[in-house]
Amino acid sequence: MCQVKFLSKIFHPNVYGDGKICLDILQNQWSPIYDIVAILTSIQSLLSDPNPASPANSEASTLFDSDRREYNRRVRAVVETSWLDDEGEVADDDNKVSAASAADAAAEALLTAMAAAAAGAASGAMEVDQS
Repeated sequence: MCQVKFLSKIFHPNVYGDGKICLDILQNQWSPIYDIVAILTSIQSLLSDPNPASPANSEASTLFDSDRREYNRRVRAVVETSWLDDEGEVADDDNKVSAASAADAAAEALLTAMAAAAAGAASGAMEVDQS
C-alpha cells in the first residue's frame, strides 16, 4: 500500500482531515508498478473531479453535491489561508496561486508538486510512503 497525504490543510471530498487521500490506487488497488507520475496524475484527476460517492470528508462531499458555490468558497479560503504566515501576511509572493476556481487552485498546486518531483526535487507539499 502507498500512503500519500497533504501536509497543508485541504478541503476536498476525498481527503481526510489528516491530509490522507482516499484514492483506490493508493489503497486497495495499490501495486509497486505505479510510479510517482502515475500517482500524481491520479491525484490531479481526483482533485479536479472529486468522487463524492467515496467521501473522506463528508462535509466537503455534501457541499460539493448540494452547494458548489459554497464548496468553492471553502476550498479557496483554505488555499488562501495556507499562503499566510503566523502574522497573517502572505509568506512568499512567488508561491501564490491565482485561482479562478477551487479546482484550478488545487490543480495548479499539484502541477507545481509534479514538476518538482519530476525534477527530483523535494517538494514538501506531500508526503509519500511506499510501504
